[in-house]
Amino acid sequence: MEITAYTLLICATLSILVGAFAALSGTGGGSFNVPIFTFLLFIDDRNVAIGTSLFVVLINSISTNLAYRRQKRIDYKIGGILLLFSAPMSIIGTLLKRAIAVDLASGKDIMDFCFYGFIMFIGLYILFQKAGAGAGEGEVTARACDGRLAFQRSIIDCDGKCFEYPVRITWLVAALAMAAGFLAGFLGIGGGLVQVPMLNLLCGVPLHVTVATSGFMILANSLVGSITNFAISGVDVVLGVIYGAGSVVGAQIGARVAKGTTNKALKKIISGCMIGIGAYQYLRLLVGF
Repeated sequence: MEITAYTLLICATLSILVGAFAALSGTGGGSFNVPIFTFLLFIDDRNVAIGTSLFVVLINSISTNLAYRRQKRIDYKIGGILLLFSAPMSIIGTLLKRAIAVDLASGKDIMDFCFYGFIMFIGLYILFQKAGAGAGEGEVTARACDGRLAFQRSIIDCDGKCFEYPVRITWLVAALAMAAGFLAGFLGIGGGLVQVPMLNLLCGVPLHVTVATSGFMILANSLVGSITNFAISGVDVVLGVIYGAGSVVGAQIGARVAKGTTNKALKKIISGCMIGIGAYQYLRLLVGF
């Protein structure tokens, strides 16, 4: 597409905001990228909008991971195990998106409607979850590690804070990881909207470690999906680089804010983001903008 002053203005403002949100919540930011590319930057080809969004998510997640790596809050073991399930599905989602984009556009809207309804439900669940029900801040949860794949984890961040928690990876967790990878490629969203509640609620990972680890998984999923998109010519590289430059700045801001945020406040931020994204997408689908 042609790069104009209007394009640069949108990229210089919204990309920073979306990048900060993505790093703070561990969700990638793709849920906002696709509507911005489609309705504000006028990309007519939905395939290209989704592919470019995933490319921007990749750029953003590189910046996010550098920030969280310095903070030493990424659980590479858990993220690496779950990526065995999610990364291959990112390829499948990318290819399937291109195959059905023209003939089943209405079907995709139905999928969006169901998916974002589920996201709002999970956001509400996290918001009203009892204080002791999830993974505590630096505490070992009461859940017994009786799953098929279970182990104890301990992470000490750059400030010397210790996060200790048992992790249990069940077949449900594996299935959700696959869904996150598929959605990353199919919707161009990164998959963090599934990964964050999955890691925190089902695996028992503390929220601060969850956000950082989700960012690590998004990096891998978006990398695999973007390589596939490049192979099928589904990316506007120039727009992606310009928009991605702003998201890099935003990612550093978001990661820094997350570091100084309490577990309770971060929980409210993440649940609020999930509810807000779901409501926004519902409004977009119903009104048609």
